[in-house]
Amino acid sequence: MVSYLALLMALGAAIAIWPSQWAMPSTNARLRRLREIEGGAPEKFFEERRTLAEYQPTPRFLLLWRMVGAAIGITAAVLLIMEVMDQRNEDTARIEATHAMAAARIAVGKAESGDRATYREAQAEVARADAALKRWEELAKD
Repeated sequence: MVSYLALLMALGAAIAIWPSQWAMPSTNARLRRLREIEGGAPEKFFEERRTLAEYQPTPRFLLLWRMVGAAIGITAAVLLIMEVMDQRNEDTARIEATHAMAAARIAVGKAESGDRATYREAQAEVARADAALKRWEELAKD
């Protein structure tokens, strides 16, 4: 998902920086059709030639493309940051769970050969490990 968001962010930046490259196919099709009509081709609708000649794309049209590109890029950047943060939180929870399980195993090993206080410490370590595992599972399923 990260690669798709990065690609979408690059696409949005390209549209925002070079809007004329994205709007040109529309402009080129308009000019080509105008040349065809001037060359003798029949008009598809009433006053098509006048419409094509008079209503050229304006700078506002390019501004619209810039705004669309910026919106795509910003949205992709925000989603990319959220995805990376979520992955980082999940990795942190996994590491904490792994460390807690290791500490619990060591505490249980000591408790088997130790006294009552060591046994209580082992129970506390196991409870911490369970809590860490539950947190990791919650983050992993989201």
